[in-house]
Amino acid sequence: MYILGIHAALNSQVHDPGAALFKNGNLIAAIEEERLSRTKTSLSLFPEKSIDCVLRNSGISIRNVKMIGADGETWASRGLNKIQRYLLSLYGYCPEIRFFNHAVSHLAGAFFASPFKEALCCSFDGSGDGLSGLIGVLSRETPARIKILKRFNLPNSLGRFYSSMTNYLGFRGVEEEYKMMGLAAYGEPKLELNEFLKYVGGGDFRSNPQLIIRPENLTSAFEPICNFAFVQDKIKIPPRRRNDPLLQKHFDLAASVQKTFTQVYIQIINYWLKKTEEENLVLAGGCALNCLANQQLLNLNLKDFYIFPAASDRGLCIGMGSSPQPSSGRSHGL
Repeated sequence: MYILGIHAALNSQVHDPGAALFKNGNLIAAIEEERLSRTKTSLSLFPEKSIDCVLRNSGISIRNVKMIGADGETWASRGLNKIQRYLLSLYGYCPEIRFFNHAVSHLAGAFFASPFKEALCCSFDGSGDGLSGLIGVLSRETPARIKILKRFNLPNSLGRFYSSMTNYLGFRGVEEEYKMMGLAAYGEPKLELNEFLKYVGGGDFRSNPQLIIRPENLTSAFEPICNFAFVQDKIKIPPRRRNDPLLQKHFDLAASVQKTFTQVYIQIINYWLKKTEEENLVLAGGCALNCLANQQLLNLNLKDFYIFPAASDRGLCIGMGSSPQPSSGRSHGL
């Protein structure tokens, strides 16, 4: 049986589309749309080149696919028609479509790529299906199971905190967070940013909702989300414009952001490791690509840990093919 997992643009802010093909539960092909479109991030694109690629290279047609799994369960009512129209225009046929939760898809893709039979799995990102993160214990028991321990609801978001401060330093969110992470190595964490992001105990955190503009006003994932006036009032450092020179104050701000993020990130993970007594850890979501923060995992009481290489939305298509989650109930075939 073939299952096609896709991460598709159901609105203009969706980035990093891709497709993955599974045969009898085994991943046999996966690719990001940007590798074929040659457009980095492939913002708001349907993964038509990716779908064609995994089908063609596996020697099958769309009619051999039993089901399509797509993330974005909160968009199911509108996304169903979008995906159907695309596939009917491309192939004249559309298999059954089921929608899955964005955050659970992150966890499933990462866990089933890991070597573990059971693990504590954590996903942190900007947002998806109303969540900014999810923590659970996943197991390869038959059938595979997932126990959800904690949902992190918007507006609290580790990813949005990091992206907004990336904007403040003159870089583009979603793609250039790595530049701020690099700047942090040249600065000292002199600024206290707990008013923006803080750990509140019990494996939970709070981010200041005033840090970002209202998300419903955004028209692109690349649009700056930072409330520049609010941040400047608090830290007394003007925002850096895109072409401004980099000064020591910018390095120090980057180091302060990185330190604040790392402390909260590690405290959350450590709490749930102790709570569950799990020895293995799996990380997913865009925040899992913060290698500076991940260095601190070596100081935790862990037997082993696995960070999904495609931890960001680039790997979401892999999370639908072998996911232990139930679907949202919205499905249809043509």
